[in-house]
Amino acid sequence: MKKPKKNKGKNGCLGAIFEVLGEVLGELIIAIIAVAAGLPLYFLLPKKMTQNLDFDDLILLGIPLLFAIALLVFLILHLVKKRKAKRQALDEQRYYKAFHCMYGSIFALYDDLKDAVSDIEMKDGIITVRYHTLSMTVEKVLDGYRTRINGSKNMTVQPDETIYQYIMEFLHDQRKENGILEISDDRITAIKPHGIVYTDIFDREFVIDFADCANEYAKEGASPFGCIGECDPKQLAYTFYTPRVKTKVVFDSALITGKKLYPLRGSRKKRFSELKKRIADQKYTVYMKNPK
Repeated sequence: MKKPKKNKGKNGCLGAIFEVLGEVLGELIIAIIAVAAGLPLYFLLPKKMTQNLDFDDLILLGIPLLFAIALLVFLILHLVKKRKAKRQALDEQRYYKAFHCMYGSIFALYDDLKDAVSDIEMKDGIITVRYHTLSMTVEKVLDGYRTRINGSKNMTVQPDETIYQYIMEFLHDQRKENGILEISDDRITAIKPHGIVYTDIFDREFVIDFADCANEYAKEGASPFGCIGECDPKQLAYTFYTPRVKTKVVFDSALITGKKLYPLRGSRKKRFSELKKRIADQKYTVYMKNPK
């Protein structure tokens, strides 16, 4: 028994109709966009030049303008991307100069650390540094430096270029005098009446206490009561006068959005200004360096 033949004529007809509709719709959308682009010129040009223009003329007038707008947007995006790449390269260069060092041995690392760390010792090729009740051991392995905290089985391996900064992060403020502890503003979890709460890479919570900062800043001499540090609007950074070691807050992320529980949102400049406002709300001030 033969299978019934499919009605190809009907399907072919529907396909042709949809194809024509698609072409017409596409041309209509392009025409609408072109007219929308040409309308501003239509109203800006003298009436003598536009009184005889029809729909097709508007399309012809709008298409070049549309391309010009698209080109302008492309150039702006390109410049923004180029500026961002330049800033990132400068940040990486600054990070490289500050922290990068290819240590030939663990003894070279120890020599660098003992200049910055108070509670440190080295025995049998293993470095031990202490932060209050916590201790970190560092030993050289094939692919970097293996670290353990309080003898835990959980360990990390850090390469040469990050091991020094990793240890500094662990020690937090327990380093020698005149040091500066640098944190990114996306580490801030809350801004409260008594201070700024933030966490480090080890998920430990710390507070930049406003009262302590005001006391430390007052020791500098000529400073108004309630001043807790300095801010640099050109570098987009705050330096708080926390006891023993100053704390510098930098704004690395270009933009912070979404549902993340950050107290500061938006662009770098917006977050910088918002932090200054939140400090002022608690009746404290910061001295402005390099005012614009």
